[in-house]
Amino acid sequence: MKKRILVLVIIFVLLNIYISIRFCQNYYLGSFISLNNDDVKYIRSGLYLLREGRLIYRSKLDTVYIMPGLPIVLALFLSFFSLFKAVLAFRIFQAIIQGISLALIYLLAKEVFNERVGALASLIDALYLPEYFVTQVVLTEGIFKFLFLCSLYFLVLALKEDNERHYYLSGLFWSLSLYFKPVVALLPVVLVIYWIREGFDYKWCVRISFKVAIIFVLILSPWWIRNYLIFKRFVPFTLSSGNPMLQATYVNYDQSKDYVPYKTSDDEIRNDEIERKIAKERFISQLNKDPKGYLYWYLIKKQIYLFNRPFYWRNVFGVRLKYVNYVHNFIVVLGFLGMLLSFGRISKI
Repeated sequence: MKKRILVLVIIFVLLNIYISIRFCQNYYLGSFISLNNDDVKYIRSGLYLLREGRLIYRSKLDTVYIMPGLPIVLALFLSFFSLFKAVLAFRIFQAIIQGISLALIYLLAKEVFNERVGALASLIDALYLPEYFVTQVVLTEGIFKFLFLCSLYFLVLALKEDNERHYYLSGLFWSLSLYFKPVVALLPVVLVIYWIREGFDYKWCVRISFKVAIIFVLILSPWWIRNYLIFKRFVPFTLSSGNPMLQATYVNYDQSKDYVPYKTSDDEIRNDEIERKIAKERFISQLNKDPKGYLYWYLIKKQIYLFNRPFYWRNVFGVRLKYVNYVHNFIVVLGFLGMLLSFGRISKI
C-alpha cells in the first residue's frame, strides 16, 4: 500500500509541475500594473521585503494587514531568481509540498481510521482539481495546508503514543502555520478540552503546555517585536479582520442592498477600526429589521455558502467550475456522512 501511495504522490507532483511549466502565465489572478488581486500584492510584498526589509501590502506603507509568512518565502525565491522564474520556482515548491500534504492525508487517515481509509482519502485528494489550482496560485493556502497537516499529524501521534516530542513538533508546525493563516490560533483549546475529557494528569498537561508555549513565543516574538517597534502597540497576528467581518453583514455577500459607504485611507489600522464599527452597527440594524431571516443567514446559510464553493477560479485541464462544483459537493456530503457514521468507530487515540 505504501508503494502505491508513493507512486500516487509522485504522479500528483509531476502533474502539478507540468501545469506550472506549461500554463504558468494562465494562473495569475491579478495584474502587476493595477495590483488588483492578492497574488500580485503578495509578490510585490516579497520584492519590497527583499529590497528594503519592509513588509507592505496594499500600499507602500508598513502593514499589519497580512501575516508575513508568504512574503518571507517569496523573498527567499526572489533572492535567487528573477521575478517570473522565482514565481515558477515557488509553484514547483508548492507542487512538492502539496505532494507531501497528500501523503500526510494518507498518514492521518491511517492513524485515525485504518490504512484503507487513508488510501481512499489520498486518492480523492489527488483527483480533486482545486488541489492543482492551489499549487499554481501565489497565495497562502498551499503552505498553510502543509504546516497545519503536519501539526495535526504529530498531535494525533502524541495522543496515541503519549510522546512528548510529538507534542513539541505539533506545536512547532502549529506556530509556523500562524505566520500564514492565524485562523487556527485556538487549536490548543481543542486539545485542552480533549485532555480534560480523557482525564489526563493536570501537572503533566501544564508542563507540556508550558513548553509548547515557549515554542510559540519564540517563533512569533519577531513578529510581535516588529509590530511594536513600528506601530507602538501589541499586534499578535493582523489587524484586518474588520474587512471580512463587514462583508459578512451583507446577506449572500450582496452589497447592492443597504450598502453603507465609507472612506478608506493608507492607514490600515484606522481602516480596520472603521470597518469593525460599521460591521457592528450593520449587524444590529439588520437584526432589528428581520431577526429570523438575518440569524438564518448568519448561523446557517453563511456556513452553507462557505462549504458549497470550491477554491477554484481558473480551469485546470479545461474543466469548468460547474463540473468541479458537482465533485466538490459530493465530497462535502460524503465527508459529513463519514463523520456521522464514524462516531464510535474511530480507533482509540
